[in-house]
Amino acid sequence: MLNDTYGQQCPVKLCPDRRDKPSTRLQFAENVDIQTEEFCEDMAAKKIEYVIMIVINDRYRHRHIHET
Repeated sequence: MLNDTYGQQCPVKLCPDRRDKPSTRLQFAENVDIQTEEFCEDMAAKKIEYVIMIVINDRYRHRHIHET
């Protein structure tokens, strides 16, 4: 299960094909919908193993960690 900074269930789904990878790198993104295929393909292409901090509308901070 994915959890946000406060331990609540995370509503954002990460790319299924990346869930078997450890979260080892930190990436930052603003106003990004990581549920889109474009983003998933882009991340997979860069082979990034990451913990991602998303800033939604420049105020809502949400940390996403790949399932292990």
